[in-house]
Amino acid sequence: MALYGIVALFLSSFSINWLISKLNVSKLAFVVSDKGLEISKFLVSHSHRGVTIIDSVGAYTMKGNKVLMCALKESEITYFQESILELDSNAFIIFSESQQIVGNGFRVYK
Repeated sequence: MALYGIVALFLSSFSINWLISKLNVSKLAFVVSDKGLEISKFLVSHSHRGVTIIDSVGAYTMKGNKVLMCALKESEITYFQESILELDSNAFIIFSESQQIVGNGFRVYK
């Protein structure tokens, strides 16, 4: 009986930790575009997410671009991608999974 209790305790602890870690997962988007300023103004005015603009230089072309960085929820990805590609069909978008984002618009589950 004690062994079943220990196994049940382990499984419930593992399940709760897994659930909490999945609730904290958000996406981090990086956008490389010649129209970085235009895209950032659109995103800031049409969504409640902020955008960070990073100046960059492509190693192959040695051409200057803007890299936009934006933290998103999973449900916002489709609108984000469609909006960017509508403004710049040549934009390069990278979505990365983030374990935890702390700040305005993001809740930390403990």
